[in-house]
Amino acid sequence: SSEALLLVDAVSSLAAVDLRADAWRLDVVVAGSQKALMGPPGAVFLSVSDRAWEASRTARMPRWYFSWDRARAEITSGKALMPFTPPLPVIHALQASVQMILAQGLPARFAHHRRLGQAAREGVAAMGLRLFADPRHASDTVTAVRVPDGVDARELVRRLRTDHGVVVAGGQGRLEGRIIRIGHMGYVQEAQVDAALRGLAEVLPALGHPVPGAGPTAGLEGA
Repeated sequence: SSEALLLVDAVSSLAAVDLRADAWRLDVVVAGSQKALMGPPGAVFLSVSDRAWEASRTARMPRWYFSWDRARAEITSGKALMPFTPPLPVIHALQASVQMILAQGLPARFAHHRRLGQAAREGVAAMGLRLFADPRHASDTVTAVRVPDGVDARELVRRLRTDHGVVVAGGQGRLEGRIIRIGHMGYVQEAQVDAALRGLAEVLPALGHPVPGAGPTAGLEGA
């Protein structure tokens, strides 16, 4: 019964997890061309409910480039036009990546991301490291790991890249220096998750943090 609109950030989840905008009555879902859609960054997609369209129509905030009504009028004019110049290379890349996704099938794709997410979390736990998110609510597209006390997060990221060819992201804002983020979405396969976990298992002891456990890639067995 609330008049509030429900907005969902699906930038890193669209095409990786089940997302049903209409069935779940989501008013606005925002996604980008990168991440699990496997395209280069540069395009944004919106799923907009009737309630959100009406709210946009009656809103008094001045807008021009981000006018939904203007964009909708152009797109539905029968000319298939955008109100402004679209990022054509990004759209052509997306055409190819979406064909790959549909060929795999969404159920299989969702299951693939679940396996990678579980493998990453189990591998991190096997090294005695702590996850940032509660495993019950953890993402299947990225795993955030707490950096152990006494370990320089920037040096950890640097050594993974230079010594093992593994690129992970650090924390942002108040989490800078406190976490690293391992992405496992889009093109990523079991081999890349394996490489990231093995890299961690080798770099951490070199930075003064021993790695106990049954093995960093235990979660990949059978994946």
